[in-house]
Amino acid sequence: MKTEKAYKLLAIQENISNRSAKELIDKGVVYIGNKKVAIARGEVKVDAKFKIKKIEKIKKIFEDENIIAIDKPAFLTSEEVAKKAGFPLLHRLDKETSGVLLLYKNDDFREKAINEFKNHRVLKEYIAWVEGKVAEEMEIDSPILTLKNKKGKAYSKISKDGKEAITFIEPILIEGNKSKIKATIKTGRTHQIRVHLKSIGHPIIGDTQYGGKPYERILLHSSKIELLNYSFTSNEHKSFNIT
Repeated sequence: MKTEKAYKLLAIQENISNRSAKELIDKGVVYIGNKKVAIARGEVKVDAKFKIKKIEKIKKIFEDENIIAIDKPAFLTSEEVAKKAGFPLLHRLDKETSGVLLLYKNDDFREKAINEFKNHRVLKEYIAWVEGKVAEEMEIDSPILTLKNKKGKAYSKISKDGKEAITFIEPILIEGNKSKIKATIKTGRTHQIRVHLKSIGHPIIGDTQYGGKPYERILLHSSKIELLNYSFTSNEHKSFNIT
């Protein structure tokens, strides 16, 4: 059976450009059967039939003269959301992380907000599905060092040379050998929750970079952010439900 690069076949099937096909695969929404197509230039059989998972719509939670709170869907980068909204980012979420994302509308507010982040006065709560049984509350206080690989992609690890990172974990639900937990972070290091959960033997489901089993997406959701007398929440998305 002949093979061809996945993005070329997808472009033909969907009648889209090669570039658009690559972007869909890079977003993580293209499947052959139940298997995600991970590499756009990877070879697949020429008779492969692709399925494309629908990306949920971007929803606005709140807007005033200072700030916009967005309910970010999984599979879009924070930069893509900011571009669509027309305002710059106040912080970032990983591509497959859904939930509350904040943009700012003026520099004065940005300076005040950044000061709140620096002084650990911002409440950030996340919900995650993790491997294993988490039955007790715990505090993870392990410094995180962020580096870049040869392709310039950031990754983090626990290291005495890293920066302070503190995560509070609370169990919500145990189902079989997986748990739903709430993670509250006082600091905002790159991939902090993902790295901390890996370090205690409970990687996030879908987070293959940090030891989790493959899934449709990384099951991490930004559920609540509070800063400067603002409070924003986001309910779990359909793609987050594994029960």
